Amino acid sequence: MKKKILALGLSVALCLTLFTGCGSEKKEKSASSDVTPTLATEEKEEEKEEEKEDTDSEDEEETTVDASAYTDVLDQAYAVLANGYYPESESTGFNGFSGLRETYLSQGDASTSVVGYTVVDVTGDDVAELIIASIDDTTANEGTVIFSVFTLEDSTPTIILEGWYRNMYALLDDGTILNMGSGGADLSIVANFEFSGNDSTACLDCYFTGSNPDNSEELNCYHATDMLLDEETAEKITAEDYAAACTALQEKIVSIKLTPFSEYTPVTEYEGYSSGTEEVVYFYIHKGEDVENDWSDYEEVSYGDSANAMKIGIQAVQSGTDFALNKLTYDEDGNPKVSEEIYTVDNFGEEPLLIMATLEMNGDLPEYGISFVDAEGVAHEYTINVSGEDGSLNLIPFETE
Repeated sequence: MKKKILALGLSVALCLTLFTGCGSEKKEKSASSDVTPTLATEEKEEEKEEEKEDTDSEDEEETTVDASAYTDVLDQAYAVLANGYYPESESTGFNGFSGLRETYLSQGDASTSVVGYTVVDVTGDDVAELIIASIDDTTANEGTVIFSVFTLEDSTPTIILEGWYRNMYALLDDGTILNMGSGGADLSIVANFEFSGNDSTACLDCYFTGSNPDNSEELNCYHATDMLLDEETAEKITAEDYAAACTALQEKIVSIKLTPFSEYTPVTEYEGYSSGTEEVVYFYIHKGEDVENDWSDYEEVSYGDSANAMKIGIQAVQSGTDFALNKLTYDEDGNPKVSEEIYTVDNFGEEPLLIMATLEMNGDLPEYGISFVDAEGVAHEYTINVSGEDGSLNLIPFETE
């Protein structure tokens, strides 16, 4: 199969919003039928060489875009990749930086070379969107995993899609969008969408799995044309048909031409944890297996089903009060909030505080967090994040209203 590449600056009508916009009526004709992507395959280059020569000047005018409207987004994205910047005023939910932060935690300073951006009208509304994606081929500067897409609403950058390694988005060669994600041990989702207006999407096909009450070692497989994930209304299919459908969609993924962030010069420099700012570290977080044998005395905490759980070591390195290990939920805007205090400590720091927590893990959004008050009386809240790329752990600050 020839490699497929999306050329910069070409209008493509895509589905680029989150699952919450899905479930509208399936169209008979794709929204991209009038404006389709041009793929830079050898065949298309040969077939259309003469046409290309005739329209070079016109294409050059159409593909010249101004990225200045997205300057602040690009500045912040660069800072996340270059020095670990993360805005405390933003939630850990959907702000466009989750995949970038995940990349920085695994790649460090090299992150600017493996993530890039492009500005192109992907929704067919004559507004150029900003796409930020992973660079899979650093020689050609091409990539398939889309981290975020921003558009302009009243000249203000607004996010319309956010993905990360365990909830990835990709562009397909027919101008639709593919989403592959996991909601736990039993739930995997492979879904295909088309763009259906400025603020909605139409779900074309959704393939998902569910638990099998008759055989715990096998999963049931389903097909639907909405994102309800309703096993009662969805069509039950065989595991072979599920695998074949998912493979067929994945084979249609195209690569996007990108500019690496290593070539970007920020207008505003946002300082991060490694850019010269002094950060006070209050807690370290570890994989349980990495520290369990080294810790001589620790508090054991368990929450949920241990069959689908992860051991996490929490270590205090400063003094403080009102520590809590929290179960999180999310509001309708994707902002985390505490739903339950799992374990609390009134005072910590004078005596070593080591916690080995066995926590049930079911989804991709952070399910747990910690909160405490430092020695200066300042309250802090963090989510506990597990990287979908390499399983590494990190604490990311957030604020609740």
